[in-house]
Amino acid sequence: MNQIDDYPIKAVYVGLRRSPLRVVFHQRARGLWDRYDVFKPFSKIDGVVEVLKQLQTEKLGFATALVAIDRKACTTSGNRINRYVALEREHLYRPDRIDLVRSYSRLVGQVWLATNLNTWQMVEVIAEACKAASVDFKSITELKL
Repeated sequence: MNQIDDYPIKAVYVGLRRSPLRVVFHQRARGLWDRYDVFKPFSKIDGVVEVLKQLQTEKLGFATALVAIDRKACTTSGNRINRYVALEREHLYRPDRIDLVRSYSRLVGQVWLATNLNTWQMVEVIAEACKAASVDFKSITELKL
């Protein structure tokens, strides 16, 4: 299962656009009980990394599913030239931008993550990760307890 606990993640609530930064993992515990684990990242990219780490432990084949989703989004988008995640570091950026590969990439479990992303792109990576893990993706503003 996942590192948070032995219960599967049901949804991920993300609040990276404003301080305080928050990522909430919603799990269905026993019976009628729900569990909400709050992660307070130091930086926005730390929030993305934590989501990727947690979701990789949720589902077998997560890495390949995430890379396939990101590859499709990159090829169908008219304004995206770089991928956000890849199985091989060199596939993140264009071949002529080896400087970006060296400076702005990070290995997270089985996937390489581009780290020079703006806030919107980071939220998009989390949304793609949730889709790959079959987990609901929601804004932190939707969290009503």
